[in-house]
Amino acid sequence: MEPNIKERAEARHAILTTLTKAYPQEIPDLVLALLSLKPNDIERAEARQTILTTLTNTNSDRVIPLVQVLSTLKPDDAEQAKTRRAILDALPNTTPQTIPDLVCTFSGLKPNDEERTKARQTILTTLTSAEPWEIPNLVPALSALEPTDEERTKARQIILTIFPRTDSTGVHFLMRELRALGVTDDERRETRRTIITALTNTGPHTILDLISELLVLEPTDEEQTEARQIILTKLTNADSIAVCFLVRELRALRVTDDERTESRRSILTALTNTDPRTVPDLIGELSALEPTDKERMEARRTILTTLTNTNPWAVPYLVAPLSKLEISDEERTEARKAILTALINADSSTLHELVGLLRQFTPVHDWLAALGLESV
Repeated sequence: MEPNIKERAEARHAILTTLTKAYPQEIPDLVLALLSLKPNDIERAEARQTILTTLTNTNSDRVIPLVQVLSTLKPDDAEQAKTRRAILDALPNTTPQTIPDLVCTFSGLKPNDEERTKARQTILTTLTSAEPWEIPNLVPALSALEPTDEERTKARQIILTIFPRTDSTGVHFLMRELRALGVTDDERRETRRTIITALTNTGPHTILDLISELLVLEPTDEEQTEARQIILTKLTNADSIAVCFLVRELRALRVTDDERTESRRSILTALTNTDPRTVPDLIGELSALEPTDKERMEARRTILTTLTNTNPWAVPYLVAPLSKLEISDEERTEARKAILTALINADSSTLHELVGLLRQFTPVHDWLAALGLESV
C-alpha cells in the first residue's frame, strides 16, 4: 500500500532530522531514501545544507561519496562553490592515492582559474614529500588541472630529485610521469646521468628496468659505453642466472667486438658451474653473441662433461641446447649415450621428453633399435 501525501511528508521530515545526526558514511543511503519520497525544493535545499555542513567537518576519504550524493540534489552555483572549497580543503590532508579521485570530482564541478591554481599548488606541495611509488597518482592529477609551463617545470624538478632515492622498478614509473610532463633535453641528460649512477648500485637481476629507461632517453655513445663497462664489471662476479640478464642488456647497448668476446668468456665460465636449468638461456645468449668455432666447441665439451654426472631430470636442459652449437657426429653419439643412460633411471615425469630427445639425436632405424623395436 502506497503512503499518502501526509505520510510521505512525515517520512521526509524524519529523514531530514536523521541527516543532521548521521555519520558521513550513512548519508548517501538516507538521501536515496529521501529522493524516493519526492522531496520538494525546500526539503532538497535543507538536505543540501546538511551535507555541505558535514563536508566541512569530515575526513577526506568521505568527501567523494558526499559530493556525489549532493549532486543528485541539484545544488546551485553557490553550493557548488562551497563543495569545491570543501574539496580544496581536503586535498592537503589526504593521501596521494586519493588525490586523483578528488581532482576528478573537483573538475566535474567547473572550478574557476583561481581554484584550479590552488589545487595545483597543493599537488605540487604533496609531490615534494611523496614516495617514488606515489608519483604516478599525483602527476596525472596535476595534468588534469592544466598546469602552466612553470608548474610543469617545477613538477619535473621535484621528480628529478626523487630519482636518486628510488629503486630500479620505481625508475620506470618516474620516467613515465617525467615524459608526460614534457621533459627537456637538459632534464633528459640529468636523468641519464642518474640512471647510469644507479646502475653501479643495483643488482644484476634488477638492471633490466634501468637499461630500458636509459635507452628511451636516447643515450649518447659515451653514455652507452659507460653503461656497458658497468655491466661488464658486474659480469665478473655474477651468478649464471644474472649473467643471462646482464648479457641481454649489454647487447641492447651497441656492444663492441671486444665486449662481445668478454661477454662470451663470462658465459663459458658460468657454464662450468651452473644449475642445468639455466643452460638453455646461457647458450641462447652465447649464440646471440656470435661465438667462434673454438668457443662453440668449449661450450659443447662443458655440457657433455656435465651430462656424464647429472640426474635424469637435468638431461633435457643440457642436451637440447647442443643443437645450437653445431654438434659433431662424435658428440651426437656422446649425447645419445647420456640419454640412454638417463632413460634407464628416469621416472615417468621425464621419460617422454628423453625419448623425444633421443629421437632428435638419432637416425630413425637406430632410434627404433635403441627402444628395442625392429625397423620395418
